[in-house]
Amino acid sequence: MLILNQLTGKVVSGRLYVEAICHAHEQVHSGNFYTVSHIFNNVANSNSAELLIQVGLTLTNHTVFDIACGGDAEFHIFEGPTFSSSGTSVSAVQNNRASTNTSGSTLSHTPTISDAGTTLYETFVPGGGIFGAGGSDGGPIRSGTELILATGTAYLLRVTNTSGGTQDISIGLGYYEV
Repeated sequence: MLILNQLTGKVVSGRLYVEAICHAHEQVHSGNFYTVSHIFNNVANSNSAELLIQVGLTLTNHTVFDIACGGDAEFHIFEGPTFSSSGTSVSAVQNNRASTNTSGSTLSHTPTISDAGTTLYETFVPGGGIFGAGGSDGGPIRSGTELILATGTAYLLRVTNTSGGTQDISIGLGYYEV
């Protein structure tokens, strides 16, 4: 803020500063950031929890994900899956609660998949946690960098329980569309 002497037009005191926020945070303020999450209860060993993302035709989807399982698991992201049913719709929550914008992407859980598509990413998810099964040192994983999903393309997020027992699994996404 600058304070001017109205008689002389000269700066009496002042500070020039720039306020900066990260791009994703700015997308929240702009009403373009959404979250989606689903908990899959009692997933048997060797079975999977799946979330299908169908990106709209006009805006790219910039996403980060959170994955957790009560025991060890594997996480995969596939591009271009073939499915006969998209499953049960999951609502995208607008993070700017004052905005009326809606997501151009469609998300659903438990789709019927005949071909998973091309593997883009795979990782091991250490399960449990201090209070989890077996007292292991596992925990949730979160992507550190966004994945930009192409318009008009479907993506499958699959978490497979490899713990040897029945576990709860959660899949969460934070994304903006531009």
